[in-house]
Amino acid sequence: MKEVKKIYEVWTGEGDRLISTADYDQAHKVRGEAHAAGKYAKIHTHREWPCGDCGTTVHASGRDTDCDKCGACYSMYGQRLNRNWRDNMSNYDDDVSDMDGAEVAALRRDNFLDGIVLGGGS
Repeated sequence: MKEVKKIYEVWTGEGDRLISTADYDQAHKVRGEAHAAGKYAKIHTHREWPCGDCGTTVHASGRDTDCDKCGACYSMYGQRLNRNWRDNMSNYDDDVSDMDGAEVAALRRDNFLDGIVLGGGS
């Protein structure tokens, strides 16, 4: 199982990164030092882990993401997602079940449904 690391970055209001660390206490110490020196500083967090396909470090900050090198899809917590998850209509339409959405996405991927409009309507 891959190790998902939570990374803390301290940034100033001018856009300078003061530190990037997995140590929560260290990040808060640097932020406190910046505040004591009269500077605005904020801690941003993101997660990173090695891609399961190619080994490249994948970064995620608050949303699902893809590996920059091979395109593997991951949730913001490092869970591997199907490459075609965005094509599943159930992500966007509450009236479509997950299974129906997955089947339609697979058929579209295989070019069986090109140009066909699905759903109600007349």
